Amino acid sequence: MALERPGFDFASRDYDNIRRDLLARAAITVPEWTDRDNSDFAMMMVDMWAYMGDIMHYYIDRAAAEAFLSTATQRESVLAIANLFDYTPRNRTAATATVYVSNSSSSSVSLAAGTSFSAITETGLLEFYSTGTVTIGASAGSVAVPVREGKQIASEQLTTGSSGQIGQRYSLSQVNALPSSVRVYVYENGVTPIEWTRVDDINTVASGVNAFSVYVSASNETQVVFGNRLSGRVPPTGTQIVATYYTTSGSKGNVAANKITSFKGSAPAGLFVSSSTSAIGGTDGETIDSLKVSVKSLLKAQTRAVTLQDYVDKARLIEGVNKAMAKFDADPTNGGGSVTIYALPYIEGYSTGTGASTPVTITVDNVVGAMRTNIVNTLKDQSMLGVKVLAAATITTVPKAVSATVTIEDNYVSSSVKLQIEAAILNLFGLENIEFGQDLNPGMVYKAIHAIPGVLYSTVTITGSAPTAVQLIRNNSITVTVSGGISTSV
Repeated sequence: MALERPGFDFASRDYDNIRRDLLARAAITVPEWTDRDNSDFAMMMVDMWAYMGDIMHYYIDRAAAEAFLSTATQRESVLAIANLFDYTPRNRTAATATVYVSNSSSSSVSLAAGTSFSAITETGLLEFYSTGTVTIGASAGSVAVPVREGKQIASEQLTTGSSGQIGQRYSLSQVNALPSSVRVYVYENGVTPIEWTRVDDINTVASGVNAFSVYVSASNETQVVFGNRLSGRVPPTGTQIVATYYTTSGSKGNVAANKITSFKGSAPAGLFVSSSTSAIGGTDGETIDSLKVSVKSLLKAQTRAVTLQDYVDKARLIEGVNKAMAKFDADPTNGGGSVTIYALPYIEGYSTGTGASTPVTITVDNVVGAMRTNIVNTLKDQSMLGVKVLAAATITTVPKAVSATVTIEDNYVSSSVKLQIEAAILNLFGLENIEFGQDLNPGMVYKAIHAIPGVLYSTVTITGSAPTAVQLIRNNSITVTVSGGISTSV
């Protein structure tokens, strides 16, 4: 016997269509109901049902979208998908710099690790701390002191009495904690603190190991996670657990040169800050968009590197790497060859910087230049036989000069439009807007200029050599000459 057709369009998912279909259905099943006035009780029930169906379908669609990487919009959903592929998101990192300290006294001064310095920024004061002990000799000038952005949170009590349960989790009080700086101490005998080892993944360690891992949740909460006896020890019942760590402002710590101007608080006798380098390497951790790119790169590259794009994809997954390019150099004598990874950390104010090259000296876990070492160590075991992996120490930049002559409409203030034009051209050199080997062409400049209200027409000239595949362009100079418009603002 043929099944009776329901007479209902299950593709109707919004309020208007559900309401229309319900009324059409009612006309067949309840023909005696002819009153369609809004005051009718049955009409109220139809409206409420259609409203409920609309809301329900909205949440069904949202839930379905969150299950797929390309359509997910919530960080928690993307993190869950990344976890399925054992991808560990890159966490926030602190900017590093070098402060040069001079000594005007007649005796040497030992500057202890953790000494705090202050930096003046547009958003307020930032704190930097020294990462090692440095001795400043008598009457010495400009002694280098390596520093990192942030401040120390010492001996924060996570619990006064461990529950003794497996998989214990404790949240740090500061949401901007630097995950790589977390150190945990367990008072197993009630008196002496024993430091446990931080590992990337607590599930990979052997049973009986004093270990913990650090997890940053979707809500930016930093948690200390302990083992489950099969993977790592469980802190004994009733023990006190404390943590020491540093905080960081992430990308805000990438201050320009000479912004770190003084000691925080009173300076040691005779010491003063003479200058400082620009701070680089501060990041806010992966965004939803970057997580999607990273997971896709992981899936494409898997655990081997064959093509140059494989090397680029895997290099971008390494902490501190903002952009990457790979170049193969054959070895005709011995066969095989080498792949050199050109990787660059995020640099605040890259578009306004100068110089012919950028050093790759990003610090990871207190090790200067560790990003380069991490690149080599990560990729060498995944390369094909006979391929050696190298990491470039510097990135060569190619300066470009832009000159534009612009005519402004009569009812626009020429000086204001000029400032907008200069900012738009400068933005083209931003690190987020360029790639290795990408040149600046007149069309890009014309598009940026004519997107600004008040511009009638313009002529553009660009000078400077074209970058190679492993070079980045950099701003050399921007000259904008305007005519027309209102010469002074009112």
